[in-house]
Formats: sequence, structure tokens, C-alpha cells
Amino acid sequence: MATFTYGTTATTLEIDDRQLAHLQHIIAQRFRRQESLLLTFVLERGGERRRRTVWLSPSSPLEFDYDASVSQSLNRSWLEDLMQQSYSVGGVVLAQEPGTDASFATARATDENLAPVTALA
Repeated sequence: MATFTYGTTATTLEIDDRQLAHLQHIIAQRFRRQESLLLTFVLERGGERRRRTVWLSPSSPLEFDYDASVSQSLNRSWLEDLMQQSYSVGGVVLAQEPGTDASFATARATDENLAPVTALA
């Protein structure tokens, strides 16, 4: 499980290394152009799902930490889809890679104010 840490409150999401590699690529592309974007994920609390969206800008403090020491190969089709999402009003929705069996990508927020996180499929 990889971690993605964002914001001044240092909220950390634990997500799959492969998901994080794709997310990092999209964020880096946008930040390199001095562009901001929205990132959406779903929180689960007591069996109820809530959507949470965060605003990421080039000045946002971010950290990408991987379990694996080897770089992930990237799925060009998924990257193109994520990049297209990043320019939409809704932004990037944290989701499982297309073609995988899981209907939801799971993540956990380690901020004490948040419950575990599930990404939309």
C-alpha cells in the first residue's frame, strides 16, 4: 500500500502503488503547467458513503510514498482518461484501473477526522 499525503493538515490516503503512480503522473503534468485540479474520493463511515473533493494546486504540499522500490509501468489509456477527467468540472475521481475485477479501489485516510476511504469505480 502506497501513501499520498496532501494539504496543510497532512491528511494521508493509503492507496495501491499502481493507482498512486498514475495519480502522481497526472498531478505532475498539471503542476508542471502551473495548473490546479480537483481530486475526488469516497469516504465510508458507519456503512455510509460520503464523497470528499480536495483542491490541489502547484503550491499544495504533496508527498508520494510507495511500498515498492520498483517503478510502476503506466497504462497509457488510463492516463489519458485521468488527464481528461482532470480538466473536467468534477476533476479526477480516484478509481480502480479499468479492466480490473474490483468495483471499488480502497484507500484509508489516516487523518483522525476521516474514516476509511473507498474510491469510485
